[in-house]
Amino acid sequence: MKDHKVILSWNALMISTLTKAYDCLDDHQYLAAGLKAAHTLWKELRSDEGRLFRTDKKGGQILAFSEDYSFLCNAFI
Repeated sequence: MKDHKVILSWNALMISTLTKAYDCLDDHQYLAAGLKAAHTLWKELRSDEGRLFRTDKKGGQILAFSEDYSFLCNAFI
């Protein structure tokens, strides 16, 4: 059985890694993947009030912790 839930902080770390790979390798596929993931997180893990969720609907939509916010801010920078 696979675990399909999306965790905000883990995905934010992946976005940071993809953008660093783009910087190092100048391969636009990494940038495109990072931007797509960032857009998806921002769209899918945000409440109507603008709060972020730590997990997606399948994971129970727990409100985001400070680590989720910090990793996402770092990824967006």
